[in-house]
Amino acid sequence: MLGLLARLESVVVVKPGNEANLLMSSLLVVRPHARALLMSSGLEDFLFSVAKKGMFGRIWARRQHSLLAPRQHRSPGFSPAEVFQQTDLQIAGMVWLMQRAEFVDLIAAQPARVRSLDAADLLADERQGLERTADWFGLGLTPLDIDRVMASGRFETHAKELGRSYDAVVRERERGHQQSAYAEEVGMVANWISAVASHIGLQPTLGRPLSEIQA
Repeated sequence: MLGLLARLESVVVVKPGNEANLLMSSLLVVRPHARALLMSSGLEDFLFSVAKKGMFGRIWARRQHSLLAPRQHRSPGFSPAEVFQQTDLQIAGMVWLMQRAEFVDLIAAQPARVRSLDAADLLADERQGLERTADWFGLGLTPLDIDRVMASGRFETHAKELGRSYDAVVRERERGHQQSAYAEEVGMVANWISAVASHIGLQPTLGRPLSEIQA
């Protein structure tokens, strides 16, 4: 697949599913000129996102945990019985932490070829995020190209639910509903994950933000 993509003359940017994160370091080795952009959400935003999806979100988190846990070299020391006793959102929090660990390691191994982008920063200034992303991948977008993308409505639709209108206003309204339903549990899990991160010696701040690119 990579070989077929490489035959194209234009730049190809791929946004894979979470499972492909396990291949990131290998992909950068076999494609020495490729670059990566790691976009992620803060812990509480991630937990709210899992919680609002109900049973399907919680099943997804447990599946991700089963994929990521065997690869971790920073073991928190939980026995299988202790993992089984953790709540769905605790499992989701561990998924966030394990993904964070993968990202931290990748940035450390490939600092010149990897950047990070916080989803909150993108939502706060979509145009700037698009400009910096285009620069990072060498897309050659002009200011007029950026204007066209911003006017296209692509930032006003849901990325995973085709046809559904979605913007910052809708997101904040949903977040208000989530706060009332899940705030206590999310807060408790976030504090617990912070303690786990400290225990395994992981600073969950990614570093190498996209904003480091020189204009």
